[in-house]
Amino acid sequence: QAYFNGDKNKWIIEYGLNGEDVKSYKWTKLVTVNYFNGQTYNFNLNNYYDEFIASMKKHASELNETLTVSPLESQTGEIWFEWSISGRNEVELCRLFKQNGDMFFVHYAQKSAYLTPDEKNKAIEILKSVKAE
Repeated sequence: QAYFNGDKNKWIIEYGLNGEDVKSYKWTKLVTVNYFNGQTYNFNLNNYYDEFIASMKKHASELNETLTVSPLESQTGEIWFEWSISGRNEVELCRLFKQNGDMFFVHYAQKSAYLTPDEKNKAIEILKSVKAE
């Protein structure tokens, strides 16, 4: 099941890989794509990443938990990372990139304490497959 919200300048689509209810946050594996039109939202990738991590640190602190962020091998002009908040039993792999001036923030999330190497490789392939058409 997919969930979509937004307009031509900024949108988000979430897709539950197991066909679960994404809108009600009842999922085990999820892919999310955030889109930002470059003419309206001229984000710098590093600044966006820094602000995202700061907001996740604040959220973790409010929960009295710890944020763990691990960089992943990145392509030129892209930022790849993995993050989790202790106690949440959820891990995310993320890819931030620009294409044709527009920015995309793609997430693969799984409700588990960690990803096995095989799960991580599959998630990376999913994130690599996202391209603007």
